[in-house]
Amino acid sequence: MKSLNLGKNVIILSSAAADLLFVLLSKYIYSGVPLSNFDFLYIGNILNISISAFLFFALILFITMKEKSGAIYFFVILFSIVYLLPLAAILFIKTSGVIFKGVYLGYEANKVFVAALYSINTLLKLFLIFILFSYARKRKLSLVKSFVNTIAVVFLLILFTVSYLFLFSKNNGKNKPDAGYDVAVILGAAVWHKNKPSTLFQGRIRKAIELHHKKRVNKIQVTGGRAPGEVTEAEAARNYLLKNGVPEKDILFEETTATTSEQIKFIKDNLIDFDGYDDIVVISDRFHLARVKQMSKFFGIKIDTLASDYSLNWEKLVYYSFRESVGLLIFWLYAI
Repeated sequence: MKSLNLGKNVIILSSAAADLLFVLLSKYIYSGVPLSNFDFLYIGNILNISISAFLFFALILFITMKEKSGAIYFFVILFSIVYLLPLAAILFIKTSGVIFKGVYLGYEANKVFVAALYSINTLLKLFLIFILFSYARKRKLSLVKSFVNTIAVVFLLILFTVSYLFLFSKNNGKNKPDAGYDVAVILGAAVWHKNKPSTLFQGRIRKAIELHHKKRVNKIQVTGGRAPGEVTEAEAARNYLLKNGVPEKDILFEETTATTSEQIKFIKDNLIDFDGYDDIVVISDRFHLARVKQMSKFFGIKIDTLASDYSLNWEKLVYYSFRESVGLLIFWLYAI
């Protein structure tokens, strides 16, 4: 009987260990970031390790209980396998080169699908943690209460991210009058009818024009790939710059990236590592800069951030801030 339980315990703990290793390492490997850049103090890694630490604690608490039915053992083993299934699906997608077509919520289908699989994995782990703690206290499975507690933790994580976003936006992204840069990078945004940059996008572009006219920046890098039925974001930005007196020789052009993380990686791989630019400022909206800064930290580069002067009404500010908070939390946890 003891040897049988030992085998069960090995399966349970091995699943948790494999899960932690995959979640921590896959986001570096799939992002093309050397594992030598791994930072235990990075917020996303702290969150990943904390969730796994609670899982290990709950599992050990369960294993050391004197009286356990075979049914609950079977349930825990089954759940330990189930929460690994989304990670197995991610591994299959990444290694097989499966491509999901379409764009959802402004993101490529593959990224949305992979983010959903990672999120399901996290939710299942949180659910199992609360089930185990509940069983340790009451010797019964409290499925509904565990589900409610799982949702509460997700809410607290989003609340933490919203607070971080608010504090960062309040204290960063401000103009530094004496600062000069090699390159100002304009992150892409929506392009409207007749190939016109959206008002939000125009705010970013005008800020770069302001820096160039004041001779505080030598080059302006435009970024962003093609949206259906439109010119690329980069092309729309370049046309706007040319119409406002920025010489073409001072405009750097890139139109293959589609997401912020791809654009930050482009800055690292091309502007910093290949072209050797040292002083770079990234221009975007104030609510977006916290995610930009955290991405740059993940990719191991140092940049300044500068907010555009475009102001949103309260409804749009709340919407974009919430969306950015969810996006930042997903990037922290999974580098997507």
